[in-house]
Amino acid sequence: MSTTLEAQFKQAAADAQQLTERPSTADLLKLYSLYKQATEGDVQGERPGMMDIRPAPSMTPGPPSRACPPRRRCRTMSIWLSHCNRQAHDN
Repeated sequence: MSTTLEAQFKQAAADAQQLTERPSTADLLKLYSLYKQATEGDVQGERPGMMDIRPAPSMTPGPPSRACPPRRRCRTMSIWLSHCNRQAHDN
């Protein structure tokens, strides 16, 4: 993986903490799911069962990485960077 891409990713992650306006909930979920997939990889394990003591899946967004199809880490970083750049230009 390109060290330039990793450096841009780390810089964008730091810059994302400094946004003047909070992105919409949908944008936050997309950014979060892409960030988690880029840093931790595709989601692994089973989905919570019906008897788990947690809010019902219909009431929560679900595991963030499930919103993203499986893809390579460098590709996920690139997509995340483009979303961050779009958010920075919108603010």
